Amino acid sequence: MNDFILYLNKSIEAANKKEQELIATECKDEANLQKIRANIYGICLTVVQVVAKEKCGKELWEEYVGRLDNIAKNWVKSYEKAKLHNDVEKILIEETKFQVLNEVKEKIQNL
Repeated sequence: MNDFILYLNKSIEAANKKEQELIATECKDEANLQKIRANIYGICLTVVQVVAKEKCGKELWEEYVGRLDNIAKNWVKSYEKAKLHNDVEKILIEETKFQVLNEVKEKIQNL
């Protein structure tokens, strides 16, 4: 559990650092995506801390993934709407969220 929390904290720090580097080079759009990445890692951190107060062991990870999937349901709706309206920026944002979530889930499987 501690390794997973450390992973999330390092991921947040890395995304924030990359965001600042991109801001310095005036790459605003890319910087915004890094900010989104940091926010999603932050959500994942908050959720795991909440679930850890309620569950432990295998149940913790099952509940955690279930809650992340529940959060992602709203993102799916937003993604589908963006595709319908050909909103390229919103599509990229939603894809970034899914990418981070998939990275986190993959990390859980490797624990």
